[in-house]
Amino acid sequence: MPMKNMPNIQMICNRLGLSKATVSKALNGYAQVNENTREAVLRCAREIGYRTDKPAATQSGTAVRRIGMPGRVNGSDRTDFSGDYQMIAGFRDEAHRSGMEMILLPNIDTPLQRDTPLAALLAPYQLDGLLLCGLFTDDPYLAQLPDIHIPTVLWDLSGPPDERIGTVRYDSLRGAQMAVEHLISLGHRRIALFNGHRFAQVSHERLDGYRLALAKAGIALDPSLIVWGDFTETGVVEAVELFVQKEVTAVFCACDITAIGVMRQLKAIGKKVPGDISVVGYDDSPLCVAVSPALTTVSQDFYRIGQIACGMMRALLLGLPLHHETLMPTLAVRHSTGPAPTGI
Repeated sequence: MPMKNMPNIQMICNRLGLSKATVSKALNGYAQVNENTREAVLRCAREIGYRTDKPAATQSGTAVRRIGMPGRVNGSDRTDFSGDYQMIAGFRDEAHRSGMEMILLPNIDTPLQRDTPLAALLAPYQLDGLLLCGLFTDDPYLAQLPDIHIPTVLWDLSGPPDERIGTVRYDSLRGAQMAVEHLISLGHRRIALFNGHRFAQVSHERLDGYRLALAKAGIALDPSLIVWGDFTETGVVEAVELFVQKEVTAVFCACDITAIGVMRQLKAIGKKVPGDISVVGYDDSPLCVAVSPALTTVSQDFYRIGQIACGMMRALLLGLPLHHETLMPTLAVRHSTGPAPTGI
């Protein structure tokens, strides 16, 4: 294509009757630009195929759509990220088959970047789509998603109503309910919950599942048996001390790394798993079969989630009707759970 016919800023200026300075600021996320103007500029840029850099191309000559995934580290650096890595691999592999390129962006969870509007933070990358995971419900970027004007897929979190925002998730309420029902079926009635972060949507869904399973079995809820954590081993020593004092016979943990920490601490104080206390995790990471006893856990196929998220992104890029995907987890029963001790 002759260079004079290549999409450029002047074409946007001519179409919208705006100056080059205004168009440039709108494309680069400057806060001084009126929101309606910004949206018009970005829409026009998409319509004419304008990019600030030369797009990559497939062998067929079709432009590759660039999908960004910002990094995000919640909690301590000991968090088990194996599930996220599997999801990224699923998305990446499916993206390569679909004419999309997945770009891992810098971590967005820093004080400096939190002071920068999301649109301005992402503008230099000229993305066609955005994949987000690990956001908490109080994250300021969540409310800004409609401002970036590109298709976005969220993992395990509901976003603001917008035709460009899709969600893919597992049913955490049902997963937690299955875990607790499994423990109840083994005769446990003093069941503790070691939950995740208070601002994680899945944590509240797993709390609801825990409550529902107890209620259906006619077991009174004891709030003192609910401990909040951050999806790591933080607070495990104190939590286990509390559980032993409360004479619990089983612990349901909101993630595998917490469950493994609980088992390690129980062993350190001379308690047998599952002889004295049964333990259930959540996620089914590779660590579950590497520990002894092997961990009973709620299983989620993270690679499949990545593939589904990519398919949803492809649909959003094509302007197809928006849909949200919820998958059903399964329970992987291993050796960390057993019958409740007698006499308790």
